[in-house]
Amino acid sequence: MDSIYDNIEDNVDCDNYLWIDNFNKREKEYDKYYKSKPKKIILYFLFIDKTDNVEYFLSKQILLDNGILTKNKLVSLINNHKNKKKYVFYKLLKYNVTVNPENINKLFNKNIDKNEFLTEEKGVHDIIVNDTIEMLHSANAVFLIYKEKKQINFTSNKTRRHYKKNISKTRKMPTNIKHT
Repeated sequence: MDSIYDNIEDNVDCDNYLWIDNFNKREKEYDKYYKSKPKKIILYFLFIDKTDNVEYFLSKQILLDNGILTKNKLVSLINNHKNKKKYVFYKLLKYNVTVNPENINKLFNKNIDKNEFLTEEKGVHDIIVNDTIEMLHSANAVFLIYKEKKQINFTSNKTRRHYKKNISKTRKMPTNIKHT
């Protein structure tokens, strides 16, 4: 006995369903315009000298864990890239392009300020990279800024100090009270 599915397959013309395959192929071309979670991000390590000029920079691409740069990974990256003798960690900035697909023309026509995607992160914590249009994933970045340490001058202080010895000069006076 034939099942109902065998009868359906026999009666369906496969050519009529080619439009579904064609539609899926065309739709795949537009996948780059849909938002998705970034899988990786570029980190820039900027080293700033005492006069606030960029002395040099490094870049590194790292994998994200479900769109998140974890605190542990971030602390490790910060500590591994600082020059302990010359630089200290100063600031963390995140550039996350979160424009919606319907506004992408506005972004490219400069009707949207690109600085609206730049945020300063307060403290070191998990960095969440929000969903981004697929073709703009490579624009997302984290900036780790290091500043040159200020040298402390150990010049002697010219202020003259006077120290008094804490000597008490009062004496007990004998009392001449007669007891009667």
